[in-house]
Amino acid sequence: MIMTVGLDNLTHKDNKIILTYSNTTYWDLLRTNRAMDYEWENRKTNRNVYEPGPFISPLEFSLMVNHIGFNGFIEFHEIGILFVGRSNKMSVGKKTWGTSISAKLSPKYDYKKGEHFTLDGFYDSIAESINRELKYFRVNGQPINVTAKQINGSIFAFYRDLVEGGKTQFLLYHKFGNEKLDVKFNKDGYESSLKQDKSSAMIDGTKYAFLTIDQLKQAYITQDEMFISGLKKKYKMTPSAVASVVLLLEAMGKGKS
Repeated sequence: MIMTVGLDNLTHKDNKIILTYSNTTYWDLLRTNRAMDYEWENRKTNRNVYEPGPFISPLEFSLMVNHIGFNGFIEFHEIGILFVGRSNKMSVGKKTWGTSISAKLSPKYDYKKGEHFTLDGFYDSIAESINRELKYFRVNGQPINVTAKQINGSIFAFYRDLVEGGKTQFLLYHKFGNEKLDVKFNKDGYESSLKQDKSSAMIDGTKYAFLTIDQLKQAYITQDEMFISGLKKKYKMTPSAVASVVLLLEAMGKGKS
C-alpha cells in the first residue's frame, strides 16, 4: 500500500506556518481529489456533491484527502529554468508543459512505530523527488544530486488546486551554480534503463525547454498556455502549471497575463 500525507489544516502563528497532517493512502487520493469529475451511477460527481463552489472548503472542513503535492522550478545559471514536456502516459497533464518537478510528497516515516512527519522529512522527500525525476540529466557530466540542506527554505508559495478539489500544492525554487553550466539529457542512459526496468525508468517526460526569468516576465499567459514572444512559441499547460508560473513571477516581479 502506497502511503502519502494529507494536509488537514494550515495556520499561521508567531511568524510560523503550522501544518496539521494525517496519514493517508494513494488509493484514497485516487477516489477523492483525482476523481472530482468522475460520474457515478447516480450521475453525481465528487465535485457537485462535496465541492460545488463557488468557494473551496477550508482544509479543516474538506472531505477530500488533499494530499501534499509540490511543483518545483529548477534554474541553471545562465541557461534558464527547466520546463518538462509531460508524456501521454502521465495521469495528469498529458502532453502539456510542466514545471521542472511535479510530484506528491512521499516522506519516509513509519507512523505505526510512532514516527512523525518532520520538516527535515519534508525537504528529504522533495530532494529525493528532484533527484529521481531529473536522474537522466547531467550537469558538467555529473548526475544531479540535490540534498535536503541545499533546498531548505526554497518553498516560496502555497496554493490549492481547484481542478483537483482543493488539493494542496507547495511551490519551490532552486538555482544551480554561480557560473555557466553544461546541462544535457542522457538519452542513451534513459533508453538503456527502459530496456532493463521500464517502471523504474519512467519519468514525467523526455522533452524539455529552458526559459529565462526575463522570457517568463515578457510571456503572455492564459489559463492553459504560455506564449513566449521572443521565441514565437506557445507552451500548452495545465491551470496548475500556469498558476505556478504566475506565482513565481509575482515573487520575482510582474509578468504579462
